[in-house]
Amino acid sequence: MPGMKSKTPFALGLVLALAAACAPPVRDLGTEEIGELTDLEELMYVKATVADPRFKLARSLEGQPPGDADWAAFADMGARLQVTSRHGKRFSMGPGFDAYLDELEQQAAALERAADARDAGATLRLALEIKGTCRACHDDFR
Repeated sequence: MPGMKSKTPFALGLVLALAAACAPPVRDLGTEEIGELTDLEELMYVKATVADPRFKLARSLEGQPPGDADWAAFADMGARLQVTSRHGKRFSMGPGFDAYLDELEQQAAALERAADARDAGATLRLALEIKGTCRACHDDFR
């Protein structure tokens, strides 16, 4: 059809722009900066920025050993999720919410230890358990 070629790149660009607009904001904050957050939504964006790529990584690594960068990524995930969990209690929605934060903090500490020890089975299992904890909390409080 005449004119179809010129509209295809525009349509593709529009679709990509809309998809990017629907994605959660990236909040790649370090452990020191996390303590300065004053909004629960911002804290959750930090958790998603840290955890979501590592959930995908854990799934992609099943059956194969993580590399050096992967170990560092999982250890970082554990360290930052511990801080976000402790800081999250400032925004408490009650005992059930706090219980999820406690569980996540414990899992994150175990993940950091497993990654530092280069225990592939425990690291990948804990990363996916954390995903389950996140999902359960979102089901109850989102």
